[in-house]
Amino acid sequence: MKNSRQIEDYFLWKALVFLIRVLLIVTSVAAVLTIVLSVTMRYIFKSNLFGIEELITLTAMWLYFIGGLHGSYEDSHINADVLTTFINSVKLKYALRILVTGICLACSIVFAIWGIQYFLWSVRIGGYSVSLRIPMILSRIPLSICFLLMVVYNIYHFVNAILGRDPKTGKRTFPGKEVCAP
Repeated sequence: MKNSRQIEDYFLWKALVFLIRVLLIVTSVAAVLTIVLSVTMRYIFKSNLFGIEELITLTAMWLYFIGGLHGSYEDSHINADVLTTFINSVKLKYALRILVTGICLACSIVFAIWGIQYFLWSVRIGGYSVSLRIPMILSRIPLSICFLLMVVYNIYHFVNAILGRDPKTGKRTFPGKEVCAP
């Protein structure tokens, strides 16, 4: 089909990626500023800023999980893929990529279920931080949202693996002379 569009071309896909990147920048800057403020207060002014550790923890939770989500989007998570260097068969590399992305998808589904259960449990029990009385749910929201979106991105990568598309270019590489490694 000539008029078929890739999912990456849709507004919602691009908007989500843009939002993730903006949140990465905002949370990175916020984390650095709160740490700089804490260090400045402690070592220059010889004073502690009440509850700053709670703000750093909250910011770090958002930063870590959104960073993991972006890694899932890019399919740039850490892997120890030595096997594909020893495999010469295009079909075997293709099958291995499907297997690896399938395992990633299955794991992300389990983590998303656990994340949602944890979030729902947190809603039921409530709770606030000790110093600033920040609702604990705020540090658990990114866990649930990001794990759910990781499932979406892993479905995308799994479908691309089945279709034989290169994860970086989106071009079909199977059947053909080469299949990119997982």
